[in-house]
Amino acid sequence: MRAFLLFTVILISGCMESHRSEERSGGVAAPSTDAMAARAERLQRLHGWGVIELRWTDDAGEHLEQGDLEFWIDGPDRLAVRISKLGDTYIWLGMNTQEAWVFDLSRQPTRLLRESIERLQKSGLDDDPWLTILEMIQLMKVGLGAVPPPPSEDLVSARMSGDTMATYDWRVAAPDSRSSKRSLRMTVNTIDWQPLAAEIRDIDGSRGLILSSPSAKTKRIEIPDVSSLAWPIVSRVIDVQPLEDPGTVAKFAFEGITATLQGQPIDRIFDVDILRTAFRPEFEGSILEMSGEESASVGP
Repeated sequence: MRAFLLFTVILISGCMESHRSEERSGGVAAPSTDAMAARAERLQRLHGWGVIELRWTDDAGEHLEQGDLEFWIDGPDRLAVRISKLGDTYIWLGMNTQEAWVFDLSRQPTRLLRESIERLQKSGLDDDPWLTILEMIQLMKVGLGAVPPPPSEDLVSARMSGDTMATYDWRVAAPDSRSSKRSLRMTVNTIDWQPLAAEIRDIDGSRGLILSSPSAKTKRIEIPDVSSLAWPIVSRVIDVQPLEDPGTVAKFAFEGITATLQGQPIDRIFDVDILRTAFRPEFEGSILEMSGEESASVGP
């Protein structure tokens, strides 16, 4: 799929102004997004764990990979994800404002792949597995309610779809020069502002990512020094899939999430040199250059 990388940066930059409660395109007016922005502000630093499941289909048939998931979100720009089996790390992904990196320890030779954010934004690669996985993880942040809404001038419609569900549509700038706009839709529970679904698409609707909550079970995000009754609610299971490839699905099943990084080795988690010393990859290369036959074997 064509990369949507870092659309969350577009949503975050300059986006804390919220729209008034009003109906833009028919139906009952939806509430202001002030509460959505306030929730995101409380969730800028997260540590979570659970299980991740990847399903995809290629020329070799249907595939299913499952592993333990641990992730760290440190502000709007820094994200790290560890995927392991039986305690052994086999995938480590991370990104900040300048670059993204992937340690692929799942096969021989073990690899470190890196790329600048600027090059990723300008990339026109289709069907690149690492870009797809990075995008799915980025959209997971939206599903947690950790990304503030776009600015009010980008809002196209805001309407209630039931007594406690609101759907918001925005048209946002694309991070590359080839597409001037993209559409973002979010459906939330207006009682606690829990995200229920999200979509981001090219303006023609042909390419994009879809987030859904297939399970009614929920999980509270623990916030230190705050009553548990006020802890934000998130869906226990989140599915993310490319619009043009419904057979590819990333399922995130959360066992615990806490809104603090206290006690976590943050300096090591986001330091590629320290990670390189720990993982000792046998090969180093570019994320964008690892396309085609070689990268197709690593996932969807």
